Amino acid sequence: MIVGNEAVRLAGMGNIRVGITHQSGGLFGNPASPIVGNNLSLQIGVANQLHQRLLPKTGFQFRDQLNLDLLPSFYYARPIGQYAIHLGFVGQLENQAQMGLESTRSEYVINEQRFIAKTNLVSSYDLLWQYGWQMGVSHQLSSSNLGIRVKAITQRAKEGQILSSLHLNAQHGSDINVNDPRALIPAIIDSLDFANPAQYLERADEPLIDLTVTKYDFDFGYQHYLSVQQTDDLCVGVVVENLLQRKLVRPLFTQFGVGAGYRPKAWILVGADLFRGNRRFTFNSGIEIRTDWEKIFRGAVALRAGITKSTATALSLGGQISLGSSVWNYAFQQSVITDSVELAPTQHLFGSMIRF
Repeated sequence: MIVGNEAVRLAGMGNIRVGITHQSGGLFGNPASPIVGNNLSLQIGVANQLHQRLLPKTGFQFRDQLNLDLLPSFYYARPIGQYAIHLGFVGQLENQAQMGLESTRSEYVINEQRFIAKTNLVSSYDLLWQYGWQMGVSHQLSSSNLGIRVKAITQRAKEGQILSSLHLNAQHGSDINVNDPRALIPAIIDSLDFANPAQYLERADEPLIDLTVTKYDFDFGYQHYLSVQQTDDLCVGVVVENLLQRKLVRPLFTQFGVGAGYRPKAWILVGADLFRGNRRFTFNSGIEIRTDWEKIFRGAVALRAGITKSTATALSLGGQISLGSSVWNYAFQQSVITDSVELAPTQHLFGSMIRF
């Protein structure tokens, strides 16, 4: 049996989730998924990491762009009779920033024996922090499962600019010969108070947008199991996500998806989904190959791959190692057909899970 962090497993298979059962949780895939055992799982993801030097701009020494997204989540899932519950926290931080160091401006006021220098670090930021608790319940009906997932979604958007300045202000005594650099420069340095450097630092945060919105939404899922070669080797399903389509800082559009998962052999699983939402189609397909053993100790290994096709085409790769009741998962996603860096996110997802 292949288990593991649900989000990382599905990401490694090209985000297929409609007709794929996941017996350790149902917060990311189909909420109708059946649950086996007590499952506690943790995920951390890094996406859209980018560091590049921008074109020179008048008055700046350099300008850089930094992008980094974080995707933390954890959940707990367990069955209760014919029902299964899953509860967890899902977060996503999107961070885009540009930093530029302006050229230093300095002057020396002879009448006051004062040296003044100022250097500005200009940081522009665009942050979106989406997070919230989710709870799902699924119910087994003979060869079918029904499930719902309730989501409390909070989005905090902040956009603006931070101006950080190093402002030196040094005044020396009148006994210094200002025409002698060998005496003037040491006098300026000696007049600076390095015991309290904070007095020379200035910082101003100028937000243009600072919004926090919280809404509730829910998803619906259905799965039906059929027999082609053996018991329940074909699963077909339906998922409707974001049914209320609540207005947030970044809208979450209603999506309707149909899909199937087929296990022709015990060691291989293939699946495909088709989603319609926000006036466009998304096609997901993936495969998982696995093996497990019981000799000496109980373990399992799985390899995964998938393709997602929407406005861009993305490839996914993933893997899993299980030792006893502990499971570790990794998934990598990269857009391969796109003309823009912003439309070509790279994701690295790591997940761990323990079943007890």
